[in-house]
Amino acid sequence: MTHDVTIMSTERTKPKQDFDATREPSPMQTASLTMANPRERMKVALPKFLQPALTALTGKPYVGEQVKPQSPWGHLQRAFLLHVLGIIGTSLCVSSGSVTWIAVPLTLLMTLYGSRLLRNVIMHQCAHDNFIRKKTTDHVFGKAISILLVTEEFDHYKVSHIRDHHSSRHQTRVDPTVAFLFDEIGLRPGMSSLQMWKRLGISIFSPRYHLRFLWRRIASHFHGTALLHRFIVGTYIIVLVGSIQTMDAWEPFLWSWVLPMTLLYQQSTAFRLASRHIFMRRLPSQRDKSTLGLFTLGIFIGSECPPITESLVKRTLGWMWWWTRTICFHLPCRLGVLVGDGPAHDFHHRFPRHPHWANYLGARSEDERNPGEGWPAYKEVWGLHRAIQETFESLSAADPADYGTNEDSTGRIMELPEE
Repeated sequence: MTHDVTIMSTERTKPKQDFDATREPSPMQTASLTMANPRERMKVALPKFLQPALTALTGKPYVGEQVKPQSPWGHLQRAFLLHVLGIIGTSLCVSSGSVTWIAVPLTLLMTLYGSRLLRNVIMHQCAHDNFIRKKTTDHVFGKAISILLVTEEFDHYKVSHIRDHHSSRHQTRVDPTVAFLFDEIGLRPGMSSLQMWKRLGISIFSPRYHLRFLWRRIASHFHGTALLHRFIVGTYIIVLVGSIQTMDAWEPFLWSWVLPMTLLYQQSTAFRLASRHIFMRRLPSQRDKSTLGLFTLGIFIGSECPPITESLVKRTLGWMWWWTRTICFHLPCRLGVLVGDGPAHDFHHRFPRHPHWANYLGARSEDERNPGEGWPAYKEVWGLHRAIQETFESLSAADPADYGTNEDSTGRIMELPEE
C-alpha cells in the first residue's frame, strides 16, 4: 500500500531521541527519508497534456521539464482577477439562489486563492523591494494590497518581516511565525504532536482567535501610521460600508467578501504558519548558510501514484482513491493555503531577493541540481498535513530553554501573524 506523503533528501536521519543539551544544533529528527519522488511517477503514469497542470498543482517540475516563464505582472494580474471574479461569482450565486448555491464553495475558494496570492506572493515580494525591484513602486503596491484586503499594515509588516524573520532572529521567540504558534495557537516545546493538532483545530474555529486576528488587522492601520494613511483607510471602509448599505447588498457582501476574507483567510493563515518552518533541537549560536537552510522544507502537494505491479482491480481502486485525494484534498490545500511560491519557500529563504522569483518552480529546481557552496542539501515533504506534522514533531523535540514561553511577544499591535 502506498503512502500519502514522502520526504526526500540525500541525507539519512537518526531515530528520535530525548533532548540532550550537549547535542550540536540539528534539524528535525523525526521522519524516515527516502529518495522516492511522486512527481516523477506522475510523469510516467499520467498523460503528457496533464503535466503542466500537475507541475502547477504539486509545485515541483519533473526532471528536465521546461517550465513556462512567468512575469511579476502576470502573477499580479492573475491574483487580482481571480480575487475579483471570486467575489462576483459568489455574489451572483447568492443573489440568484436555488441551484446556483452549489457553486459557492468554488467561488469562495477562488476569492481566497486570489487574496492569498496578493498577500503571500505580491505583498511579500514588495516587502523585500523585489516585486519589480523598484523600491517606490513596490512600496505603493504593498500599501495598496494591505488596504484593499484590510490585512496587516504594510510598513509594520515589512519592518517586522525583515527585522525579525529574515535575520538572526529567525525561528527565535521574537520571530512573528514562532510568536503566532506560541501565543495564538498555544503551542510549546515538549508538547506531543497530537496535543498541537488539537490546539490548532480548536484555534481555527475559536471566536477569540478570529476576532483578535481581525481586530489587529484593522487596528494596525490606525496605530503609529501617518494621518494620510488613516484617512485613506477610513474613507475606504466608510465608502465600502455605505455602498453596501445603499444597495442593500449585505447578504451577498457577507458571503462574497466577509466570509472568505475573515474566517477562511485566517484559518488558511493558521495552517500556513503551522507548516512554514521546522525547529532545531537547539538554536544555533551562529547563523550562516549551513544552518539557515535547515529551518525550511520544500512542501509539495500530491501523493504517490498507484504502483503498476498491482492487479488491475487494485490499480483501478488505487487510481480512484488517488484522484479523490488529489481533487478533494490536495487541490484545496494548494489553492487555499500553499499558494504561489509557497512550495519553494525554502528557496526564498536562501535567496530572499532572487531576481527570478516569478519563475520559482524552475529556479528552485535549478538550485537543487546545482546548489551553492556551503548550503545544506534541500529537503522536501509531500502533503501539507505532513509538513504540519514535521513542524509539530520538531517543536516537540526543541529545547524549551531556547524559547521564553512565559512571555507574550505579540503584545504590541504591530506584531501580527505574518507570512
